[in-house]
Amino acid sequence: EVRIFAGGALHYRTDAAIPLVSYSNVDPSLLQADTVRHGGVEIPYWPCFLDDGQRLKFPVVALEILQYRPQAVLCYGDGSPVQALLAGRVPSVLFPSHSAAPVGPADRYVSLWDRATLDARVAEGDWPQTVADRAVFGAAGVRYPTPARSVDRAELVPEAELILAIVGTRIAGEIRGDFATRLARFLAERPGVHLLTLGVADRQRVLGEELLPVADQVHCRGYATNLADLLTGCDIALNPDRQGAGTGSAIAMAAGCPVVSLNRGDTATLLAPSDLSADLDAYFGRLARLVDDADYRAEASGRMAERVEAVLGFVPAMQRLVATVEDLAAPGSASGAGSGR
Repeated sequence: EVRIFAGGALHYRTDAAIPLVSYSNVDPSLLQADTVRHGGVEIPYWPCFLDDGQRLKFPVVALEILQYRPQAVLCYGDGSPVQALLAGRVPSVLFPSHSAAPVGPADRYVSLWDRATLDARVAEGDWPQTVADRAVFGAAGVRYPTPARSVDRAELVPEAELILAIVGTRIAGEIRGDFATRLARFLAERPGVHLLTLGVADRQRVLGEELLPVADQVHCRGYATNLADLLTGCDIALNPDRQGAGTGSAIAMAAGCPVVSLNRGDTATLLAPSDLSADLDAYFGRLARLVDDADYRAEASGRMAERVEAVLGFVPAMQRLVATVEDLAAPGSASGAGSGR
């Protein structure tokens, strides 16, 4: 038996704004629902509070979970007060929502990094050994959308010989500074290469001062429900130096659009170490090779499509997660589980 204790809104859609509440993207219909239907199964949930500002939200949700007497709890997102209140009372598995080292308590930690990379981060002193000791690998499955149809480059930017894509809703603030200056220089040296941003339609905000000199090569589209389709018409996806955007990069990889990324941030957890760049010099060197060498670009496209499925494949990941939960819930396990439901 599974229950979801959300303590508030469960579902977010970037195209579902609530009237008169401009800062919210919550789908309000789900706040009144009693269950979530997934895979033909109705899962009940308890949204006790409708906003995060109510101080009793966390202790009440924690109490409801304890009264349910679960054998294990999956905590999605790190650092919640509920996560801390449950520590030592019920076994927990932490599903992080980003690639940084977790700070909240958990008996098991679902690592977004592969074992070799996580061990290297521990050796470099970036991560504590205690986290690595509790890590579970291969359980971070995601059902990312895949293309329903292929889009021609000419449908997106007719005059482009090659399209670079950047995906995200915070692009205007993420492609600034040295990265944007170097990107503008890169585009200026290659007039047939165009940049298409997907997620922010405000072109002036995206251009800023840095990209203004190559404005004719920059094109902007807002939020799109067919993102996977659009990325099939792009040649290379760029990931700026940012936290987040892992889902957008996964969609790009699955669509056959190779990704360029630094060796940090959520996207870096998806790529093989050999495909990551240590600094902007390496980043733009890798980009230049992808742009100039069509054979290398095609090889990277196929390799990254296979890589994202290997890292995020949903069915094997859920099998690994189920095994982890069963181990925690087994009588006499090291976590002290075995009682309750």
